[in-house]
Amino acid sequence: MLTPSKNYTRILEIDRLSIYNGFSMFLSHRENWIKNFSNLYKMEVRNGLVKLMDDLSKLINDYFAENAYENYLKFPASKLANETIFKYYEVINESLDEEKNLVKETDFAKLDNEVLIPFIKTVIDFRKKPEGYDRRLEPLVELISNIRKQISLIKQKSLEFATMVENQYIDLMIDRDEKSYFTVLSEIHSILDEELENITIVEKVD
Repeated sequence: MLTPSKNYTRILEIDRLSIYNGFSMFLSHRENWIKNFSNLYKMEVRNGLVKLMDDLSKLINDYFAENAYENYLKFPASKLANETIFKYYEVINESLDEEKNLVKETDFAKLDNEVLIPFIKTVIDFRKKPEGYDRRLEPLVELISNIRKQISLIKQKSLEFATMVENQYIDLMIDRDEKSYFTVLSEIHSILDEELENITIVEKVD
């Protein structure tokens, strides 16, 4: 009996999802590289933020040791440190449920806009009035600047990853100047389907 080629049959069975999965696997090394890159910098950002909270707490403790209990948070630097810690945990708590379990990724962009940038701007204002300016704020500004650079890199790589996925989808599924892979395979599917319909099946008689 004459039967369609197994290779032809396999092509006829290809659907849209299979095509996408195939190309995703082919390019997975690039996607994984970007994900690993982002995860590495997320970990560095988290470590940097933990250090920042520790250093801010140390600054507050220094003011507590140097001044009377009722006055230690009235100084510009200690007040800023205390407010920054409070704002930080406000943002962090948005990622936790009522039982303090992590339910979503920390919003680094919000931390940057509502915690890190305001700290730097406030310190810049302090510098304009050098009387009583606490130079212990300087290493904190340097640390925050490094954290912000890492957040910026995460944002950049996330945009690159999103653009890459979008371009893959367009190449696979959408016709532009050239036919998409899906269109080409659909045409092959139709041609093979027509040709296979013309094949005469002959049964072997014993």
